[in-house]
Amino acid sequence: MAPLVAFLLSLNLLELIHRAGGVTIISPDKDVEVKEFETATLPCDYVLERESHARLEWKRIAGEHISFVYFDGQIVEKYRERATMLGPSIVLEKVTRADTATYRCEVTAKQDNKIFAEISFKLVVLGEERHTPAPDTPASHLHNSQSRTARIHPHPSPHPSPL
Repeated sequence: MAPLVAFLLSLNLLELIHRAGGVTIISPDKDVEVKEFETATLPCDYVLERESHARLEWKRIAGEHISFVYFDGQIVEKYRERATMLGPSIVLEKVTRADTATYRCEVTAKQDNKIFAEISFKLVVLGEERHTPAPDTPASHLHNSQSRTARIHPHPSPHPSPL
């Protein structure tokens, strides 16, 4: 019974989207957190009112700087070695802390009533924080050093707080 209810609810959702008219992004707008050197998938599923093809662009926004990740039907040179498209979604492989930024998906469908939609994701790459012992740390205490996963922010505070 539950699969039938889910199916009927999804049909109702698609009908509401269609009635709203125009291009509509249906991906959840959740921020994405991944560990450093892993893979991050940024979803951008959408539905169109009329057109069978839409223009899709992905942009990276870091502070005031905006750059293309996907433009004119292809991944830009900077990302070609480690990014792929999975339909309208983008998959970034081997992410580093330098990839931490806001990524925006923009969809344009000129024949639809509403011709433009966008969704943004904040990608946060979690890195390993290693504690370097002070030069005067006794050797007997070195075996207790540990590494911890920490949330790395794009603009770290000049005065880090202890974890």
